Amino acid sequence: ARERLGPRLDDCLGRLSTAARMLVDLRYDQELPVQEIAQRLGRSPSAISVALFRIRDQLRDCLGPEIAG
Repeated sequence: ARERLGPRLDDCLGRLSTAARMLVDLRYDQELPVQEIAQRLGRSPSAISVALFRIRDQLRDCLGPEIAG
């Protein structure tokens, strides 16, 4: 799926705020657990989880029908 969505996903990631891209990097590229991200950023784990949920929602909206098939 990543190969198929690569360029489009990169475009959608580029539309995110700097803070959102940093969270995506920490969680999915560096594979850090939410708890560790929260500690590093001085935020609660629930705040990080909510932020990641909203980011995934933004990415789904941006990718649209491309992720359905």
